[in-house]
Amino acid sequence: MWRTMVHGLGNLGMLGFPCLAPSIALIAASALVSLFVAPACSRAGEKAKAAVAKIKELGGQIIIKDRPDKIAGIGLHNKGKKNLTDEDIESIDFGVFSQVDMLVVFAQELTDRSLIQFAKIGKLRRIDIGPAKITDKGLAHFLGRQKDIYAATLRETLITDAVIPAFRKLEKLNDLGLIDSKITDKGVQEIAKLDKLGCLNLSGTELTDAGLAEIAKMPNLTILWISRTGVTDAGILKLGAIPNLAILEIRSTNVTDEGKDALQKVLPKLKIRN
Repeated sequence: MWRTMVHGLGNLGMLGFPCLAPSIALIAASALVSLFVAPACSRAGEKAKAAVAKIKELGGQIIIKDRPDKIAGIGLHNKGKKNLTDEDIESIDFGVFSQVDMLVVFAQELTDRSLIQFAKIGKLRRIDIGPAKITDKGLAHFLGRQKDIYAATLRETLITDAVIPAFRKLEKLNDLGLIDSKITDKGVQEIAKLDKLGCLNLSGTELTDAGLAEIAKMPNLTILWISRTGVTDAGILKLGAIPNLAILEIRSTNVTDEGKDALQKVLPKLKIRN
């Protein structure tokens, strides 16, 4: 499921935000295909309309709220055989948008240059970006400008453990995914300090049992995705210390049925997906 990018916003609840799927479904249920632009006489309104038109021209999807500078969702992705580029992103004036509830970007050629443009959005709440060639430096700068984000998923990027402290700037952060990245147990030590997190996806990272010992210190965690990592039976047993853990995904790991059953005895209401 993590490898699939939809060419629209209808299935975003299945991407980077497992905790937010119900609210996203409500957004997507609104008139997705149609494009509604409220009347706007101001110059700012006309600029916002132009930015919306450019997004559509590049094959992107957009859901507008009550006026053209307030956006429920933007989806940007490669169109056919043509890769979306930094130049394409730089042709859009993102600074005209005062608020974007959700930004989804799937374009592997994009770099930190595109993050600079996304950082110009007035207020951004949810992001799902990748694969993309973004780095620690670019992401740290972006997060420093977008402190209202409460759900962030980065997949198949160039980020490392060094960028994790930048997420502390996001005081509202509840949902974090760092999928298919070079995050190690050292980085997980920093992630564990984000004690407000309710959902965490570290699938495809270099996580081991040592990192799970740190995750076990996160009291508010309810959903944890650690598929395709190096965890074992000994590691997942440590998760019994998280009282409200409700869903655990452990596909393609070294966890056995015996380890799963042992954890289930400690957390009988836990749903384990393997």
